[in-house]
Amino acid sequence: MQTPPPPAVSNKKVIAIGTDHGGVDLKAALKADLIEQGYEVVDCGTNTKDAVDYPDIALAVA
Repeated sequence: MQTPPPPAVSNKKVIAIGTDHGGVDLKAALKADLIEQGYEVVDCGTNTKDAVDYPDIALAVA
């Protein structure tokens, strides 16, 4: 029986970020800086200043 090949290894830098309505502007600046540094950014929200519950965003980031 043949052994399957090992999984592919990636050097891609990926980071997930998110914030509640109070940190939208800071998250936008952080996201731009991370992209400039070569990270792929997964933005889990929120993108408006409408009130949201931060635990929902934290769960999406996790």
